Amino acid sequence: MLKRLHHFGLVVPDIEAALASYDGLGGRRVREPFEVPGRGFLLAYVDIGNTMIELQQPLVPDNVSGRFLAAHPHGGINHTAYEVEDVLAARDWLTGLGGTVLGPPEGRRDDKGVLVVVVDATRSHGTLLELRQAA
Repeated sequence: MLKRLHHFGLVVPDIEAALASYDGLGGRRVREPFEVPGRGFLLAYVDIGNTMIELQQPLVPDNVSGRFLAAHPHGGINHTAYEVEDVLAARDWLTGLGGTVLGPPEGRRDDKGVLVVVVDATRSHGTLLELRQAA
């Protein structure tokens, strides 16, 4: 069912400082930070060769990344994202283990047309899981 790790997501208090750290370690910025419309956070990606790191800086306190940062003021990993053959089958498997879908249960399309479903699997796996199925 899982094809590969696509990225892992870090919530950070300062996206520019985090980018500077990864620049110094040899990571390559995929694109400069941008605000995700309607989601209340800045986002940037760093390519480290075999996967990517997604950096999120919350702009509001009452979304998933804002609540995560309130609980972990220095930031940290809040999700892992996997490419899967069938997002809906993977979603159903995880909800069968006790996970809860965050957002629309049928998923949403990202800016590249990839179907994405996020499952809060803290009861079964300890982190949020982002499932990604290419268009």
